[in-house]
Amino acid sequence: MRRLGLGVVVAVALGLTAWLGAAPAVAYPDVTCHITDPGEACGGDPLTLHATVDPAVDCTDISITWRGMSRHGTGSSLTAVFPTKKTKKKLHETDTVSCTYTDPGGTVHTVSATGRVIIFACNHHKNGNGHHGDDDDDDDGNGHGHLPNTGGERLLWLIIAGLLLVGGGVTVASARNEEARPNKS
Repeated sequence: MRRLGLGVVVAVALGLTAWLGAAPAVAYPDVTCHITDPGEACGGDPLTLHATVDPAVDCTDISITWRGMSRHGTGSSLTAVFPTKKTKKKLHETDTVSCTYTDPGGTVHTVSATGRVIIFACNHHKNGNGHHGDDDDDDDGNGHGHLPNTGGERLLWLIIAGLLLVGGGVTVASARNEEARPNKS
């Protein structure tokens, strides 16, 4: 009887050692979708959205949906262009990306993410270089794209700081010259 009890204890100990010592199965990493959108877009202009999956898995279907329109592809990234309608008011629109993939164990997963784009009214006109553009493109009409009226308050503070540095340098230099001269008393 004693041998039987010892055998059971040894069997349980070996079983626990094997069970606890076994290497855990490596889980498939968490997969997340990301959508890159411009944040704002001009109504009437094309809207470009870019979707990626991290880590880069092979999506059997990756799609971007905006205002009921969808673009599909395969792989770990997708870029899609959607038309926008002209608008007279600011519109807050949602865009969505989804990825369906199969992990090494054969399980099918779908992950998704959403973003937001604001569509606003633009006054389209033909600018000086013959291209259509909107009023906020900072183009001076000759293709240089200079920003008008920039500098502002920071430029003024930069000039004041420069003048103070020059004035301080002149003061220090003149004080050193005074010290270097022999005293005529």
